[in-house]
Amino acid sequence: MPSPKASLRRLIVVAALLAVSACQSRPTTEAVSEFSQTLKNTSTSVQLGLDEIQRLEAAASDAAAAERILREADPNIQLDRAGTITDAVIAPRRDFFEALSKYASSLGAAVSDDQVDKVRAQFAATGQAFTDLGGRVAAASESRFPADLAAVVAKAASNLAAYMVEAKLNREVPKIVAATHRDLKAGVDAFKADLGDRETGGFRAILHDLVEKQVGQEKKLILILKADQRTSQAVLHRAILDAQARVRQLRRSERMLDRIPAALDELLSAHEALLRPKEQSTLAKIQAFALRAKELRWAVDGLRL
Repeated sequence: MPSPKASLRRLIVVAALLAVSACQSRPTTEAVSEFSQTLKNTSTSVQLGLDEIQRLEAAASDAAAAERILREADPNIQLDRAGTITDAVIAPRRDFFEALSKYASSLGAAVSDDQVDKVRAQFAATGQAFTDLGGRVAAASESRFPADLAAVVAKAASNLAAYMVEAKLNREVPKIVAATHRDLKAGVDAFKADLGDRETGGFRAILHDLVEKQVGQEKKLILILKADQRTSQAVLHRAILDAQARVRQLRRSERMLDRIPAALDELLSAHEALLRPKEQSTLAKIQAFALRAKELRWAVDGLRL
């Protein structure tokens, strides 16, 4: 039977090993959890921003159409309209950021205390989200997603889906990041171009053309009202203020999209840093990502003013 002193020494050794283990795991958990939450926040912000842009475009188009309807003699004139930013246009952009949000949840689950079955289910849900995204981008001709970028996204989404669905449960985040980073970067870069670069002909170009067209329509509406002798100064003044407000909101939409590329760049930098989650520089990169995420959310909130 071991002596009391020997037993005490063993307890001290076990306690020391547990303490070392806790110190080693804590930085990983902290880094991954913060990255996961920031990625979810970014995804939510972009989706809300897209919804707001769609709402503002509809309001501006309806206002311009209202004056034309008032002046039409045809009693059977149709009140419905075909908007520029339709659900088909929004769908693949929302799907991508929804898949990113699920991926963030998978990383968070990997460092959580959740049971194996629950973590596996989260990985499977992420894989399904990327599968859905690949199909949506490849088939959505009405989305006006650039064809060359759609091919990149479809391939990246397929690879990510295969890894998340078929891979054995792996709670070692650096290994997950190593397996997914190249395809994640390919997808992120494609949507960064679509949402942030007018030259691609994607969503950023759609919104720019829409804003310029809307400005022209608002000016035309004001000139029509001004030329009509029945229009009072008060009505004209109100119409000018309303037109200015609609254009100002659409300009804010453009500025909101301008913030997305910087946030996505920081996302990729922080994600790659998770290859070394215990290093101090990793948390710094995640915090830089968090700051960009906050700036993006402020821009989205500005669309509601």
